[in-house]
Amino acid sequence: MRRCSGHPGWLPFATWFDGNFFAVDLAPAADGRPGQVIEVGRDFNDGPRYVASSVTAWLGQALGQPDPHAPQQSGEDSRQLVVSALDERLAPGVQAIHLNDAPSHVDVVPLSATPHLRRLHLNRCATTDLSPVAALPVEDLAIDLAPEADLTPLARHPHLASLAVGSETPIDLAPLRTLPALRSLDLSRCSTPDLALLADLPGLRYLALSATQWTALIAADLLPAHLAAARLAGAPPLTAALDLLAALGVDTSTAYRLSGTVEDAS
Repeated sequence: MRRCSGHPGWLPFATWFDGNFFAVDLAPAADGRPGQVIEVGRDFNDGPRYVASSVTAWLGQALGQPDPHAPQQSGEDSRQLVVSALDERLAPGVQAIHLNDAPSHVDVVPLSATPHLRRLHLNRCATTDLSPVAALPVEDLAIDLAPEADLTPLARHPHLASLAVGSETPIDLAPLRTLPALRSLDLSRCSTPDLALLADLPGLRYLALSATQWTALIAADLLPAHLAAARLAGAPPLTAALDLLAALGVDTSTAYRLSGTVEDAS
């Protein structure tokens, strides 16, 4: 199946009226079957769920009949993991890992057991070495770096499209110039990054920075030319957000500004 949240070749035909739909897929990915049934909609922002190889097979499932063309895969292998440590639960088919609140720096060497890993998020924990990630087809990476770590192992990574990186110490962003697929970048948790490098990333479409970083970028006239979306990280005042929009060429004259007090009607 295509890894997107919507496509004109997906034709919905049934729903529980919950914002999700069964659809006939007329635009399958390389190993899919035209006419396969997928589930899409409100709860499938990360991509559709495979249901059956055809509408006929889908109806047959309701009668207890097996789908003769169903892909042979293990649900255990294909699941998304949310863990606090990298352990024996890592199976070859795992494609997404969210590692939360590890008590110490994360050794990512065990990820060699997940050769199909596409998403890795280290949340509120840091790693000291990204070398094991270089050999994986990771497309979406969110990490914090320990002081001794850097981005050098990611140089020339062919698949990395989305990168969010945090560091309490300055890091060299030069390897970003070598990432051919990079489209999304979040540097808002980086200490004093060299923002001039952003001009060397023509493929960048999404950029997240702190208010201080955006101010510096605008003052230096270094705004990336082809952004489709921008994020002002933190909790800045509305005026800062409007200033950023104006700098990006967005008309802010119609922005609503409301003031007043809220009274307790009870």
